[in-house]
Amino acid sequence: MKRIFLFIFAIVLSLNALAQLEVKPGSFKEVHGFVNINDDPNYQTDDNDLPYAVIKVRTENITDKQRRELRFEGNGGTFIVLEYHTGEVWVYLTAKYADYLKISHPDFGVYEYTLPCDLQPKKGYEMALVYKAYAPVAPVKDIYNFLIITADQPNATIYVDDVYVGESGEQGVYKSFRAGEKHNWRIECELYHSESGEATIPVKEGENITVEKRLRPAFGYLNITSSPENGAVVFIDSKKVGQTPFKSDRLASGEHRVRVMKEMFSTAEKTFTVTDGNTTQAPMTMAANFVSVNITTDSNSDIYVDNEKKGTGTWNGRLSDGPHSLEARKASHKTAIKNVQLTLGTTENIVIPDPEPIYGTLEVVSNPIGANIIIDGKNYGTTPRVLGNVLIGTHELRLEKTGCTPVIKNFTLDDKNKLSINEKLPTGKETSKTITVAQTGGESSVKLTFATGAGNGVFSVSSNKKVQFSQGNLQYQASTRTWRFAEHQWDIIGDANKNISSSYSGWIDLFGWGTSGYNGKNPWMTSTTSTDYGNGNWDIAGTNYDWGVNNTISNGGGKSWRTLTRGEWVYVFNIRSTSSGIRYAKATVNGVNGVILLPDNWNSSNYSLSSTNNDRASYSSNRISQSDWTNRLEANGAVFLPAAAGWRSGTYVYGVGSNGFYWSASYGDSDGAYGMYFGESNLGADWDCRASGRSVRLVCSAEN
Repeated sequence: MKRIFLFIFAIVLSLNALAQLEVKPGSFKEVHGFVNINDDPNYQTDDNDLPYAVIKVRTENITDKQRRELRFEGNGGTFIVLEYHTGEVWVYLTAKYADYLKISHPDFGVYEYTLPCDLQPKKGYEMALVYKAYAPVAPVKDIYNFLIITADQPNATIYVDDVYVGESGEQGVYKSFRAGEKHNWRIECELYHSESGEATIPVKEGENITVEKRLRPAFGYLNITSSPENGAVVFIDSKKVGQTPFKSDRLASGEHRVRVMKEMFSTAEKTFTVTDGNTTQAPMTMAANFVSVNITTDSNSDIYVDNEKKGTGTWNGRLSDGPHSLEARKASHKTAIKNVQLTLGTTENIVIPDPEPIYGTLEVVSNPIGANIIIDGKNYGTTPRVLGNVLIGTHELRLEKTGCTPVIKNFTLDDKNKLSINEKLPTGKETSKTITVAQTGGESSVKLTFATGAGNGVFSVSSNKKVQFSQGNLQYQASTRTWRFAEHQWDIIGDANKNISSSYSGWIDLFGWGTSGYNGKNPWMTSTTSTDYGNGNWDIAGTNYDWGVNNTISNGGGKSWRTLTRGEWVYVFNIRSTSSGIRYAKATVNGVNGVILLPDNWNSSNYSLSSTNNDRASYSSNRISQSDWTNRLEANGAVFLPAAAGWRSGTYVYGVGSNGFYWSASYGDSDGAYGMYFGESNLGADWDCRASGRSVRLVCSAEN
């Protein structure tokens, strides 16, 4: 037995002695990170489902043809699969049983190599196989140079030998390889064509090889228009992207489905082909799905279509075919209704009957009798009198008699009960009165309360001046040239759909700067030219004729009123000291947005407010009922500046319900003056065109 073993050992020594192949000493090692990545199942496990390990056998002094003639065998139970690469042979072998490799070549002989360690499944190893007959006498130094790959698209992904190496970025990717090796590279980028090739690493030390590529677009654009009208919503491949006319962002070359939709038109859908680097025109035609209508009614009546307001007096527009309910609505009038059936392909001219007036009965008695009865600026005779031709709703009554002080009242009339007003006209100063109506059977009783025109809160506007604010914003009636303060601090006039005209005879509360009645410049002027609002010499101080100084306020309580300067507005909001530390808070009072000013002596226990002294707070920070405002805030001197009035430009009103704009007495130059403003999440002093219509809140000295 011993001799047989010696004989076999001698044969092995003889084979290795004759072989011209050799595993370079010390070259065998585990390569961390190099694992079996071949996704072919035949390279993963052997026929017994035992996992392979893989040895990367690098060859030296062996040509590609000679390398492919190498054969590898293992000990019993070891399966072997080969994969040839540039300069290498990858040997997949059963990890569990592999102890050695028998390497043979028809020209170089046979070499047996005992593996120096137990192989682990799926792990990667490497070793160098040398053809000794041409091996240099002296050790050969390995030379490595860089393969540098760049692309003009920084987000391009780069692969070498099908292995991801990074994104191009601005500098590209760098990877070193052994000199003389050949490696395949590939560049991929979304919406661009892929590029690929082979690079040979230079053999001279210090020489690199660079691959630079300008990627070819694989995308184009769509220019989408719609007819007969633009403004249609655009969908590309079921994704909403904008409105016509619309030019798309980059789209992958190929077919794309376009859909356009617009109210009153049928949906249009079509497929277009996008080509590399080109813009494809995509015209879309929509079929009309509406009826054109021209609706007219009484010029002061609001037109409603299917309970949606469309205009006043006249409206031209589009409606879908089928039944619709048309209404003409007017305050204190019975709504006129007209039902129509519309048919596609027609243009309809429709007249809605004028709303019928609804009258109530008003009895007016005065002491002394013979007082002129003036309702909303119109004379209705003298007292005592029963009037049956007064429209229902809320009105202003003014009683005037020579030698007596006029009395001003608000009253509400309905068509079911007679309202009786019995008033004694006082002598002396003019007095403002407010009516509260309480129903008692078929008659109405009246309770009168007298107002001084000012709130009871005291506010510092400088280090040595204190004022009280008026009970509400300033209002003016052109037909009677009457000035008054609003009855409630949240009262505003008009809405976003009501234009103002130069002949407007109702009450207004948006004024151009300085329109106090000086030089025939009336508060209802709607010009957009700044110099129309004054005497044209704005460089002289005092040419702003103040609303309070130059006019009698009918319910002003006989006090001396004026407008705050810009600096005083800033002082009130941002500088003054208060006992509570609170100067103001954004709020919604009785459903109206605005800002609450707290007096100098405000006690925080009166009412808890949130987000105080915060110009970025929203109106929803504080929601205050009418009862809480009256009993807990206004009663303790709080002032409310409503945002609801917005501002006027020419004959149009903007920002209703969301923005408050208030004039100051300070001018800037011939074009503009100063004021203060606030809105949702902002507040501060600003400069504006004098022709802009803003609200006015007056003050009187706290010592009056």
